[in-house]
Amino acid sequence: MDYSFSVTYNPDFMERLFISLKKISVYIQPDFHFEPIFSDEEFNSSPLFKLQSFGYEQSRYLENKGKYKQRLFCPTCKKKVDEQIEPLAINTAIVKKYDLVYVDKKIVISDKIVSLLEKWNLTGYRIEQVTHVGAEKFKTDAYQVVPTNILPPQDVPGIFRNAV
Repeated sequence: MDYSFSVTYNPDFMERLFISLKKISVYIQPDFHFEPIFSDEEFNSSPLFKLQSFGYEQSRYLENKGKYKQRLFCPTCKKKVDEQIEPLAINTAIVKKYDLVYVDKKIVISDKIVSLLEKWNLTGYRIEQVTHVGAEKFKTDAYQVVPTNILPPQDVPGIFRNAV
């Protein structure tokens, strides 16, 4: 028998719920997902946008020639992320062909897109110059879009912390 229900997320409540469910059943296999709900204030101060994908055109996915260092991202699950410690470095000629590319999952845009973002008065980001790698005659201006407003992290119930 399957049951489906939604509850407001609260780590302590979720932990108590699953402990209680285990007490009344020999075998319980909860199938659930988290759907974060943020306040209007949190959304209004969140990143500019989330761009999932624009297809699988390999030439739009580039590798940074600059440096990163690892830092702890989530103390709950111990996930680490690479932190950029210098400007992205690519052959910037690519933005002459494509106005938007990914560099190690970061968005790099052309002057044309920068102008549109300014024209539309979008906020919640800053623009950083990308370093050109390659022949100087192919150099063009390219910019990394860096979100300045980030949604707060969500917490995982204690019962699931070690399973993540």
